[in-house]
Amino acid sequence: MSASYLLVLLTLNANGLPSAAFVNAATAAQCEQRKAMISGLLRGSGLRLIDSRCLESDLLFSPYRHDAPASEKRFVWLVDLGAEPPRLEAMPDRAACEAARRSGDGARCAVTDQRPLGWWGRLLLWLGLR
Repeated sequence: MSASYLLVLLTLNANGLPSAAFVNAATAAQCEQRKAMISGLLRGSGLRLIDSRCLESDLLFSPYRHDAPASEKRFVWLVDLGAEPPRLEAMPDRAACEAARRSGDGARCAVTDQRPLGWWGRLLLWLGLR
């Protein structure tokens, strides 16, 4: 099985809290291209980009939506892009995430509207039904 890549973008949301966006890519080069383009767009729009990295990963996420309704479920992730290897861990809520963070490390608790996709979500995405 060939490797897939995940672009992780961390920004500050309107409340000053970390927000995560995930972009899947088939190759490392494609991931780096998307990173350059999206990072430039974010900076140009005035959003504060905390960090962005391309990681080799099997994780697949639902597409990012600019217009996600406020009622949509938010997912919390413990993200440490400075760790070796980088750490991406789903958390049940912000309180659990804050408890899992180690004091003084670079980990952040970030929220996203994007949900991780299991096999069914991957199939629907592949069929173009998502």
